[in-house]
Amino acid sequence: MRTIVTGDDVTLQLTLYEVDSAGTQTAVEISGGADVAAVITSPDGSSAWSGEVALDDDHDDSDWANGIVVVQIPAATTDAIERYGHAALQVMVDDGGRTTWLFPDLQIVQGQVA
Repeated sequence: MRTIVTGDDVTLQLTLYEVDSAGTQTAVEISGGADVAAVITSPDGSSAWSGEVALDDDHDDSDWANGIVVVQIPAATTDAIERYGHAALQVMVDDGGRTTWLFPDLQIVQGQVA
């Protein structure tokens, strides 16, 4: 489980997969012109807990052709989260049709007040 501390910058590298009927995972090829965004949500993805952030394919650790995205969430965005505990990260890809992945392995903890 990944922990996000409110008020901190967060960088997460994720691989997006498609699963066929036999259960085989294949990394999703994302074109450089796609719109890709992420948002922290409730565990089931039904409500947004943070603002949406756009993902960029020019990050050194991104490899969109092989389904690897890097989510960078600034401190100002995590600082605005008002709920704590189990959460999810929702990644949306619009590459001629919107597809959504839900990563339900986040834990949100309150940052220390200075």
